[in-house]
Amino acid sequence: MSSMVLSIFQIFDSGVSGGFSSSVLLWVVGAWFLFLIFFSSSAWGNRFFVVLEHLFSVFSKLYGRGGGSLVGLCHFLVSLCIIILFLNWGSLVPGVVGWTSQLVFPLMMGFSSWSALMVVGSFEDWEHVVGGFTPVGAPLVAVPFLVWVEVVSKVVRPITLSVRLLVNMVGGHLILSLCGVMVLLMMSASVVGWLFFCFFLMFVSLFEMVVCFLQAYVFGLLVGLYAEE
Repeated sequence: MSSMVLSIFQIFDSGVSGGFSSSVLLWVVGAWFLFLIFFSSSAWGNRFFVVLEHLFSVFSKLYGRGGGSLVGLCHFLVSLCIIILFLNWGSLVPGVVGWTSQLVFPLMMGFSSWSALMVVGSFEDWEHVVGGFTPVGAPLVAVPFLVWVEVVSKVVRPITLSVRLLVNMVGGHLILSLCGVMVLLMMSASVVGWLFFCFFLMFVSLFEMVVCFLQAYVFGLLVGLYAEE
């Protein structure tokens, strides 16, 4: 049991094999992604650009009503979403290192985005940034304590943002790994069971691709909400 758990968590190693030790599992998942690439490219058409326009529209409305004056912030958020999206999708391919499933990369993305927003916001309106650390209407005696509470709450934001992305991607990869193990086990049982779990693995892979998009979208949206404040 312990060896099985260890082999499952080896999918997060940064080695060349990516933790997949079976050529059969490579073939099953690899064939599914080849099917998506070659047979669904015509169905996508220009929908990728439609997704980009939708992201631009959402972020533009967000900062249009908030009065955000950060130049190029909308382009930064869309670029951030696209980078995380392709890294998430790439981590689903066997043999590719899942950077968003490593602790360092989500923390780096979260802290770098948050730090950039704080620095640029300080240059744009430093009084608003400093005033955000002091609650309005608070008693004068409690101000020193409340300032530290606000500082901690703001510093924790990039950590929670990164952990949210990390946990969701790790959970999705574990589910895919467990489904792959079930496919290998059912191969020795019956052909029907093997085919069933192959199709189930394909469905889970497609679902995980949707989750990758949602995680990238939520990451950019939360960074935008932090900038709006």
